[in-house]
Amino acid sequence: MSGDMTKLTHQPICPKCGYDQSGIIDSWVDSCPINGSCAECGLGFAWRDVFDPVRNDLHWYAEHTQSLWGIIARTPGTLMRLVLPWYYWRSVGVEARISLRALAMWLIVLAIGLHLLMSIPYGIGAWHDQSRYYGSLSNLYQNAGIKGLIQPLIEGIGWPFVGARVDFIGSSLRLYFPITNARIARSAFTPLFPLFGMTLVWALIMLVLPTTRRRAKIRAAHVYRAALISVFTLVLVFEMHRLTLGLDLWTATPPMISNTWARRFGGVVIPLLGLWVLLFWGSAVIVGWRVRPCGLLIVLGSIASLIGSVSVFFVLSTIIGWL
Repeated sequence: MSGDMTKLTHQPICPKCGYDQSGIIDSWVDSCPINGSCAECGLGFAWRDVFDPVRNDLHWYAEHTQSLWGIIARTPGTLMRLVLPWYYWRSVGVEARISLRALAMWLIVLAIGLHLLMSIPYGIGAWHDQSRYYGSLSNLYQNAGIKGLIQPLIEGIGWPFVGARVDFIGSSLRLYFPITNARIARSAFTPLFPLFGMTLVWALIMLVLPTTRRRAKIRAAHVYRAALISVFTLVLVFEMHRLTLGLDLWTATPPMISNTWARRFGGVVIPLLGLWVLLFWGSAVIVGWRVRPCGLLIVLGSIASLIGSVSVFFVLSTIIGWL
């Protein structure tokens, strides 16, 4: 059997802790067992899953595909399970093959799609806000030509990084960069800081603390997977902030500026996403990674992540205030 080890294209490791199983396999002489367990963490597994992790790929999971069409087709099923974190981790346990590259690709595609989708209401809101200057879209086109139609498009897709203004007199399109304005930068990025702090603290707890590493006995890749998905909440907050800005601009009655939707966003959406992050990491520890015992880890990790969210918020907000 040991002579056949050179033919393996995949290093046989424990799916949970990453312990190399080659030594056990080399000890096989007359027969090959069907099932086994890891001497390091005690995880039970079928040997065929260790030799061929792809056979456990989930047909609905976006991380388990390499094609763009596969990513798009599997996005609804993946998102539906992520809404309830324990439901997601029940399927994506330690046995599920990890492909951080595919996961990152999915999150990038999802971020681009969400950004383009949110550009529609923000573009409409921005145009509604500027219509008192231009009168109407047809009036803008008559005075500025195609540049007048490009302006709402740039405003919708580019904000808060790039904006556009049309000069009626010279019929010119002028780009500007709203993000250089400290007030706009604070408005766009400070809502992200609490969730970033929560994710950062949980990742550090699972990766850095020696006591946690010994108790959990999981590969770092499992934590990276959780961190990547958790970080996507920052993208969600950023795009929902753009949505609320667009809705406020859309519903505003000049010269009054509405902030009704922005207040709802700050008071409802961010706390709900914070609760989701806590449930996501807690479900990862209990359901996905099967860390035992886990009660103390869940309590202390949740408290530390809440403290981290407040600390990161104040530190980064102060830094932005200095810029």
